[in-house]
Amino acid sequence: RKERLYHIDDTPSGVAEVIQDLDKSYQPTTNMQATGDPICCIAASDKILVLGRESGALQRYSLPQVALVQRYALSSRPQSLAINCNSSRVSVIDSTGVLTIVECEGGLDSGGKLERRDVWTMLWASDNPNLLAIMEKTRMYVIRGIDPEEPIMCSGYIATFQDLEIRAILLDEIIANPEVLSAEEHILDLEVKSLRDTRELLEKVGLKEAISFIEENPHPRLW
Repeated sequence: RKERLYHIDDTPSGVAEVIQDLDKSYQPTTNMQATGDPICCIAASDKILVLGRESGALQRYSLPQVALVQRYALSSRPQSLAINCNSSRVSVIDSTGVLTIVECEGGLDSGGKLERRDVWTMLWASDNPNLLAIMEKTRMYVIRGIDPEEPIMCSGYIATFQDLEIRAILLDEIIANPEVLSAEEHILDLEVKSLRDTRELLEKVGLKEAISFIEENPHPRLW
């Protein structure tokens, strides 16, 4: 097990780690000065590490090298970060409840403009890098790319998002009455619009039309 110390104001390139692996006696110097712009949120995947700072700065590092790859500037302090399943996009909720998307190989909304307000939680699908579930007040939206689907009235906390299905937990009700717990009453399983539409096409229109729809909205579960 190896432990390494990094300073948030430094710009690690990964070279020191390579030298240390080759020469066990090598000890890189580490800045121990206090920073004027502390970390306020963090997210990591198997490929990248993203840090949010009080100033509104985001810093993306590659893993496992821990090399600083890119910096981004937000207009407000980031409050929460989430990374999609292939580490190509990072969603950010700032201190005012505004959601934005960072394209890791581009920048803020490089693929198009996306900005949602009054967002208090979010979760990327574990099996689709383009699907993001968010909560705006008491409405749940699924963002496909940068386009929101029709909202679902819900006040649950998003727990999982997989196979075009979202599981939400009604924590407020559980906290209000913890002695009476019921999976049927406190756990919600909600389907993404493409899954609902496919089922409706099969039931009311026909197989040919359903296949055409699935080809336009591909996902293993739809087949």
